[in-house]
Amino acid sequence: MGDRGNMSCGDFMSCETLILLVTIGLIVSNPKYSIINLIFYLIISSCIYLHHASNNAVIKPLFYPESSGINEVKLFWIAVMGFIIHSFVHSNIISYSTSNQNSILRIIIQLWIMISAMLHRPHNIILLPMQLITCKIISDSLQFNNNKVMKFYANYCIGNVFYFYQGNSNSLATVDVAAGYVGLQSFILPITTIFICINTFSAPILAYLMTLHDEITSRELNRTVGEKIFLLNRLFTLFKFLPLSVYTIIITIMRYHLFVWSVFSPKLLYEAMYSTVLFITMFTMQSILSFTRNERLE
Repeated sequence: MGDRGNMSCGDFMSCETLILLVTIGLIVSNPKYSIINLIFYLIISSCIYLHHASNNAVIKPLFYPESSGINEVKLFWIAVMGFIIHSFVHSNIISYSTSNQNSILRIIIQLWIMISAMLHRPHNIILLPMQLITCKIISDSLQFNNNKVMKFYANYCIGNVFYFYQGNSNSLATVDVAAGYVGLQSFILPITTIFICINTFSAPILAYLMTLHDEITSRELNRTVGEKIFLLNRLFTLFKFLPLSVYTIIITIMRYHLFVWSVFSPKLLYEAMYSTVLFITMFTMQSILSFTRNERLE
């Protein structure tokens, strides 16, 4: 009875979280396509829930057949691809306007949340909408503050906070290896590596994307979108190179001490992987969102 009660609580929380994510998605989506988006959101949310249900992480719906969770993940990816095609077709990406770039970035943020929700454990999915709400509150609180470094640092800290809320630490033992095998029947190194990286660094990358969204939508004179992205990426690069450099120097100086390899070495590995994932994301965003005419806000 106790286990049943715990599963019921987890089941309830998962449903509430997915409903909250669907609601947030509808709020930020184009009202013109709200019905179509709602259908995609419901299909994707159902796939996420049923995948966890097939693994006995949440209560399985009544009369739902036995499943390994593979088919649910396949349907999830099909729905995600459909959502991508639908979103980009109706976002009119060839116009290259600032408002259009904002729409593209919103699509990317939604995709990141969808994939993260599929890879996360059920009790961690709640962190996704909570981080979105927290970033929104911080952004609204600092909207009249022209200190961009403060806004950036606030979002940067939010990403780190939710990173540790997820259960991560500086120890390799906390890496959720199971996330790398979601929907897979065998070990595939590239896919497994990508899934583990997405699951592990979901919160910091989401914080970066939310910061980028705020930066693009800001009404700043005499600065193109490409320049805004470049300046933001420069700040993130600086903040990542500082700890990476410090840990590298410490390990180099104390390389003969056993304590270094048990404490600082895992931390350096985390920082190196985080930097790699972040730099790939920054390069991708710079490439996708910078293809605009050199239009400056009047």
